[in-house]
Amino acid sequence: MKKITYIIPLIILVLITAVGSFAIYRIEKSKHLEQNFESKKIIELPQISFQNLFDANDSITNLDFAQSEYSLLNVFASWCMSCVEENGILLKLAKNKNINIYGIAYHDIDENTKKYLGENQNPYKKVGVDRKGELANALLVEAVPETFLINKKGQILRRYQGPLDEKFIDFINQLPIAK
Repeated sequence: MKKITYIIPLIILVLITAVGSFAIYRIEKSKHLEQNFESKKIIELPQISFQNLFDANDSITNLDFAQSEYSLLNVFASWCMSCVEENGILLKLAKNKNINIYGIAYHDIDENTKKYLGENQNPYKKVGVDRKGELANALLVEAVPETFLINKKGQILRRYQGPLDEKFIDFINQLPIAK
Protein backbone atom coordinates (compact mmCIF):
# COMPACT_ATOMS: atom_id res chain seq x y z
CA MET A 1 0.00 0.00 0.00
CA LYS A 2 2.87 2.37 0.77
CA LYS A 3 4.33 1.84 -2.74
CA ILE A 4 1.11 3.13 -4.30
CA THR A 5 1.17 6.32 -2.22
CA TYR A 6 4.65 7.05 -3.60
CA ILE A 7 3.71 6.25 -7.20
CA ILE A 8 0.51 8.34 -7.38
CA PRO A 9 2.25 11.73 -6.89
CA LEU A 10 4.83 10.70 -9.48
CA ILE A 11 2.12 9.83 -12.01
CA ILE A 12 0.38 13.16 -11.32
CA LEU A 13 3.65 15.04 -11.79
CA VAL A 14 4.28 13.30 -15.13
CA LEU A 15 0.75 14.11 -16.33
CA ILE A 16 1.05 17.78 -15.31
CA THR A 17 4.41 18.03 -17.08
CA ALA A 18 3.02 16.46 -20.26
CA VAL A 19 -0.06 18.72 -20.35
CA GLY A 20 2.07 21.79 -19.61
CA SER A 21 4.54 20.94 -22.36
CA PHE A 22 1.74 20.49 -24.89
CA ALA A 23 0.16 23.81 -23.86
CA ILE A 24 3.48 25.63 -24.25
CA TYR A 25 3.97 24.05 -27.68
CA ARG A 26 0.50 25.22 -28.86
CA ILE A 27 1.04 28.73 -27.49
CA GLU A 28 4.42 29.07 -29.20
CA LYS A 29 3.04 27.74 -32.50
CA SER A 30 0.12 30.17 -32.25
CA LYS A 31 2.46 33.08 -31.44
CA HIS A 32 4.49 32.28 -34.56
CA LEU A 33 1.40 32.47 -36.78
CA GLU A 34 0.17 35.60 -34.99
CA GLN A 35 3.55 37.29 -35.45
CA ASN A 36 3.27 36.65 -39.18
CA PHE A 37 -0.16 38.30 -39.26
CA GLU A 38 0.92 41.23 -37.09
CA SER A 39 4.13 41.85 -39.00
CA LYS A 40 2.14 42.02 -42.25
CA LYS A 41 4.00 39.07 -43.75
CA ILE A 42 2.07 37.43 -46.54
CA ILE A 43 0.38 34.25 -45.39
CA GLU A 44 -0.95 32.00 -48.13
CA LEU A 45 -4.29 30.33 -47.65
CA PRO A 46 -3.62 26.57 -47.64
CA GLN A 47 -5.18 24.53 -50.43
CA ILE A 48 -8.76 23.86 -49.40
CA SER A 49 -11.69 21.90 -50.73
CA PHE A 50 -14.80 21.62 -48.60
CA GLN A 51 -18.14 20.30 -49.73
CA ASN A 52 -20.81 22.98 -50.08
CA LEU A 53 -23.46 22.39 -47.41
CA PHE A 54 -26.30 23.28 -49.77
CA ASP A 55 -25.00 21.65 -52.97
CA ALA A 56 -23.28 18.25 -52.75
CA ASN A 57 -21.96 18.74 -56.32
CA ASP A 58 -20.17 21.97 -55.37
CA SER A 59 -17.37 22.85 -53.00
CA ILE A 60 -15.43 25.80 -51.64
CA THR A 61 -11.89 25.87 -53.03
CA ASN A 62 -9.12 28.41 -53.40
CA LEU A 63 -10.56 29.36 -56.80
CA ASP A 64 -13.58 30.91 -55.07
CA PHE A 65 -11.36 33.56 -53.47
CA ALA A 66 -10.14 34.74 -56.88
CA GLN A 67 -13.71 35.81 -57.79
CA SER A 68 -13.47 39.23 -56.11
CA GLU A 69 -10.79 41.64 -54.93
CA TYR A 70 -11.39 40.58 -51.32
CA SER A 71 -13.18 37.72 -49.60
CA LEU A 72 -13.94 36.84 -46.03
CA LEU A 73 -13.60 33.32 -44.73
CA ASN A 74 -15.62 32.98 -41.55
CA VAL A 75 -15.20 29.88 -39.39
CA PHE A 76 -18.39 29.41 -37.37
CA ALA A 77 -20.62 26.78 -35.75
CA SER A 78 -24.31 26.45 -34.99
CA TRP A 79 -23.49 25.70 -31.35
CA CYS A 80 -21.45 28.92 -30.95
CA MET A 81 -23.26 31.75 -29.15
CA SER A 82 -20.70 34.34 -30.32
CA CYS A 83 -21.41 33.28 -33.91
CA VAL A 84 -25.07 34.19 -33.43
CA GLU A 85 -23.91 37.55 -32.06
CA GLU A 86 -21.78 38.33 -35.13
CA ASN A 87 -24.30 37.10 -37.72
CA GLY A 88 -25.90 40.57 -37.96
CA ILE A 89 -22.52 42.07 -38.85
CA LEU A 90 -21.98 39.41 -41.52
CA LEU A 91 -25.43 40.18 -42.97
CA LYS A 92 -24.48 43.87 -43.23
CA LEU A 93 -21.17 42.96 -44.88
CA ALA A 94 -22.96 40.66 -47.33
CA LYS A 95 -24.65 43.75 -48.82
CA ASN A 96 -21.23 45.00 -49.96
CA LYS A 97 -20.94 43.73 -53.53
CA ASN A 98 -17.14 44.18 -53.50
CA ILE A 99 -16.57 41.37 -51.05
CA ASN A 100 -17.63 37.72 -51.01
CA ILE A 101 -18.23 35.97 -47.71
CA TYR A 102 -17.65 32.25 -47.36
CA GLY A 103 -18.46 30.28 -44.26
CA ILE A 104 -16.90 27.13 -42.92
CA ALA A 105 -19.03 25.19 -40.45
CA TYR A 106 -16.57 23.91 -37.87
CA HIS A 107 -17.16 20.56 -36.13
CA ASP A 108 -20.87 20.81 -36.75
CA ILE A 109 -23.75 18.61 -37.82
CA ASP A 110 -25.15 19.49 -41.27
CA GLU A 111 -28.77 19.65 -40.14
CA ASN A 112 -27.87 21.88 -37.18
CA THR A 113 -25.93 24.22 -39.47
CA LYS A 114 -28.85 24.42 -41.93
CA LYS A 115 -31.28 25.11 -39.10
CA TYR A 116 -28.96 27.79 -37.65
CA LEU A 117 -28.64 29.55 -41.02
CA GLY A 118 -32.40 29.26 -41.61
CA GLU A 119 -33.23 30.85 -38.27
CA ASN A 120 -30.53 33.56 -38.37
CA GLN A 121 -30.34 34.20 -42.15
CA ASN A 122 -27.46 33.09 -44.32
CA PRO A 123 -24.86 35.79 -45.09
CA TYR A 124 -22.57 33.41 -47.00
CA LYS A 125 -22.09 32.97 -50.72
CA LYS A 126 -21.16 29.35 -49.96
CA VAL A 127 -20.98 27.32 -46.78
CA GLY A 128 -18.35 24.64 -46.50
CA VAL A 129 -18.41 21.73 -44.10
CA ASP A 130 -15.27 21.09 -42.01
CA ARG A 131 -16.38 18.13 -39.90
CA LYS A 132 -12.85 17.19 -38.82
CA GLY A 133 -11.50 20.70 -38.18
CA GLU A 134 -8.88 20.41 -40.95
CA LEU A 135 -8.95 24.08 -41.93
CA ALA A 136 -9.10 25.17 -38.31
CA ASN A 137 -6.00 23.10 -37.58
CA ALA A 138 -4.15 24.49 -40.62
CA LEU A 139 -4.93 28.09 -39.61
CA LEU A 140 -4.58 27.47 -35.85
CA VAL A 141 -8.15 28.45 -35.10
CA GLU A 142 -8.55 28.01 -31.38
CA ALA A 143 -12.16 29.12 -31.01
CA VAL A 144 -15.02 30.12 -33.25
CA PRO A 145 -15.88 32.55 -34.65
CA GLU A 146 -12.75 33.51 -36.49
CA THR A 147 -12.59 35.45 -39.74
CA PHE A 148 -9.87 35.83 -42.36
CA LEU A 149 -9.63 38.60 -44.95
CA ILE A 150 -8.25 37.10 -48.17
CA ASN A 151 -7.27 38.87 -51.38
CA LYS A 152 -7.86 37.51 -54.87
CA LYS A 153 -4.33 36.05 -54.92
CA GLY A 154 -5.26 33.77 -52.01
CA GLN A 155 -3.22 35.69 -49.47
CA ILE A 156 -4.53 36.13 -45.94
CA LEU A 157 -4.28 39.83 -45.17
CA ARG A 158 -5.94 39.94 -41.75
CA ARG A 159 -7.12 37.60 -39.06
CA TYR A 160 -9.93 38.56 -36.72
CA GLN A 161 -10.53 36.38 -33.67
CA GLY A 162 -13.89 36.57 -31.94
CA PRO A 163 -17.19 38.07 -33.09
CA LEU A 164 -17.01 40.82 -35.69
CA ASP A 165 -18.22 44.28 -34.75
CA GLU A 166 -19.14 47.61 -36.37
CA LYS A 167 -15.44 48.64 -36.46
CA PHE A 168 -14.81 45.70 -38.76
CA ILE A 169 -17.50 46.96 -41.16
CA ASP A 170 -15.75 50.35 -41.21
CA PHE A 171 -12.43 48.62 -41.90
CA ILE A 172 -13.91 46.62 -44.80
CA ASN A 173 -15.58 49.70 -46.26
CA GLN A 174 -12.19 51.47 -46.37
CA LEU A 175 -10.45 48.74 -48.35
CA PRO A 176 -9.09 49.92 -51.70
CA ILE A 177 -11.14 48.29 -54.43
CA ALA A 178 -9.56 47.92 -57.89
CA LYS A 179 -11.70 49.44 -60.63
